[in-house]
Amino acid sequence: MIRTSVNPQFTACRPQRRQLDRILIGNQLARLFFAALMAAFLLFTGISAHAAEDRTLDLKEAFGEFKGCFVLYDQAKDQYLRYNPAACLTRYIPCSTYKVPHALIALDSGVVSNATEIFSWDGKEREIKSWNRDHDLISAIQNSVVWVFQEIAQRVGRERMADYLKRFDYGNQDCTGELTRFWLDGPLMISPDEQVAFMRKFAANTLPVKQEALDAVKMAMVYKKTNDYTLRGKTGSGRLDGKTWGWYVGYVTPEDRTPLFFATYIEGPGAWSAQALDITLKIFGVDEGNSLRINFD
Repeated sequence: MIRTSVNPQFTACRPQRRQLDRILIGNQLARLFFAALMAAFLLFTGISAHAAEDRTLDLKEAFGEFKGCFVLYDQAKDQYLRYNPAACLTRYIPCSTYKVPHALIALDSGVVSNATEIFSWDGKEREIKSWNRDHDLISAIQNSVVWVFQEIAQRVGRERMADYLKRFDYGNQDCTGELTRFWLDGPLMISPDEQVAFMRKFAANTLPVKQEALDAVKMAMVYKKTNDYTLRGKTGSGRLDGKTWGWYVGYVTPEDRTPLFFATYIEGPGAWSAQALDITLKIFGVDEGNSLRINFD
């Protein structure tokens, strides 16, 4: 009869090997679960796993006689498209596009109790007819009423304003100078690329302000809503030292698709916010009631 002997060390190792196998299998399952979870997240958010290469657009025809630039961020493709990329990185005075963060600050800080609080007109006739009446915060955004936001700036104060600008990472974050005009004449400045970065945080509800503030300002920014898309934006116009310029910044949300964020900036004789808005609508193909253009290939 042949007897076989078993090495006791080998026998003792069996429990450890079984434990090691379980650990390895567990790690493999964890990696598979994480990969599936990440894929589901990317699908839900519309973010591409691989960012598309940034591109330069030829929009000379749309801009016509105006100097300026246009930047678009396509969240679905994680891609930037730019006309005049160098200008998209240059900072300019935001003018009334600053009413978006300004209104958020007003509501979040509590200096304005809610979006329907009335600001009483002082009876002083101003150059824009729609300014010459009482306003709430919503109508003040929609009519770009400077005197309302000058009153808000005084309520907020410089120290608190500077703190919000830092928290928002908004442009150069500079609110020194005249408290009621720093966004109109400077020194506050922001680039078109930075405008888009701010709008992305605004749309995603990641700015450090109350949700009620975000919801109210988003409602005020709706320019056009159809069955196919919703366009939100804010205009801005400036005139200083013989120079005029115009802005239109915001985002458009097509039905069943992630947003397209944009900033249009123009300057030169006759440059104003109305022209910046018209150029933007032309770029998106909706200036004459056409379907929204979302493919710029």
